[in-house]
Amino acid sequence: MSKILNALKQLRSSFYRGPKNMGKMVILKIIGYQTVTLTAMHWFNYFINKQLTFTGRILILIGAMMVTYCLLDPLVLPMSYFAFGLIILYIINIISAFVFKPGVKLERNLPERAVCGSSISVQYHISSDKFLPSWDVKIDTLAYPGCYFTQTPVISGIYGKFEQHLQSNIVFKKRGVFIIPKPYAESSFPFGLCKWGNWGEGNREIRVSPKPLEINEIQLSFLSGENDVSSYEATYGTGLEFASCREFRFGDNPRHIHWPSWARSMTPIVREMCDEGRPSISILFDTAFKVNFFTKYLDVQENFENSISLLAGISLYLKNKNYSLRHIVADNEIKSFSGNNTGAIHEEVLDFCCDLEENRKIEPIEISPYILKELSTSKGLILILQIWDPNRKEVVEKLIKYGIPLKVILLGNKRPLNSEICQFVKYSDLVTGRINL
Repeated sequence: MSKILNALKQLRSSFYRGPKNMGKMVILKIIGYQTVTLTAMHWFNYFINKQLTFTGRILILIGAMMVTYCLLDPLVLPMSYFAFGLIILYIINIISAFVFKPGVKLERNLPERAVCGSSISVQYHISSDKFLPSWDVKIDTLAYPGCYFTQTPVISGIYGKFEQHLQSNIVFKKRGVFIIPKPYAESSFPFGLCKWGNWGEGNREIRVSPKPLEINEIQLSFLSGENDVSSYEATYGTGLEFASCREFRFGDNPRHIHWPSWARSMTPIVREMCDEGRPSISILFDTAFKVNFFTKYLDVQENFENSISLLAGISLYLKNKNYSLRHIVADNEIKSFSGNNTGAIHEEVLDFCCDLEENRKIEPIEISPYILKELSTSKGLILILQIWDPNRKEVVEKLIKYGIPLKVILLGNKRPLNSEICQFVKYSDLVTGRINL
């Protein structure tokens, strides 16, 4: 009895996990959680897309209506002949497509990182030593929410020993962490109704970061006096102190390579240097996002995505100015960045942006004593708010009282009352992709 129960638990777990070759199941915001009906629809969509072409799905619907009509009135002979002839055509297609399905070894290679809206290259390596030939072999036609392939690689025929390299491009329509389906080679020979294929191998997880806004200038009043750009640009390259050793990352200064450690470990090692004269900045990003009856069930909130692009743009601006970003606070939690490699910090910020989700329940911002202490170690704090209410106003006043220099950016469609302390930026201005702060 226990074996039966364990088998049922495993079956239930496999059902809710979804087809393992199809990637992570997407839960619609309008539903909010994974239901039995949603999971069943996901499985149904998987089998339909995997086994039937678009033409095959249309003809099945037509054939089903014709067969139903013939069962109600069997004396309609022309209709009966056509309906059962269509069934025979499907049976022939299923058998022939299975016999001549592409027995190929498929490998797919694509970058682990991408930028939202940009096209990235996908490389395929196909090989086969199957005796039976295959025709009209298509690669990666299975649809997945949030991304699409710009073109479908097609091989007209595979005969005997075969090897070929192909290329395509994939575009991600939104940011986030994607686990796309495994590469799939299929053939619908001979009638293009049903299809069979083989799964391949290759990386499937891609982190899609937002496209940073182009920010020409950010007026930071707290970077003045001893922290003015002119005061530390003139001394850049001096006063560097050794902090630690670590692996080399893209953007590191080659002059800081530690050759003895590289020789011992066979891995590029650099010395982590600290520059005390370079100002450090922190950011507080408010994920609370107000929705209305018409927008609360949308899976992608365009205005919130634009605010994420603003966060990425500020990080890019700090990188280009060679400012040190020390902390980001979001969802009442703090993430700290170590070192002075601004390029590596910017990459970490982009990874951080991939995981941010809007908070449609307006919750108060709570700054713990630990976060307050950490923020006070920076030269200044940039606040990005999307709502102005008594709680947000109290947080700003608390930070000012604690002595932390601030720049408050308030996003919205219309400037609220009593928000003179904030620099107001319209969402429509973010759409242009180029702003001044």
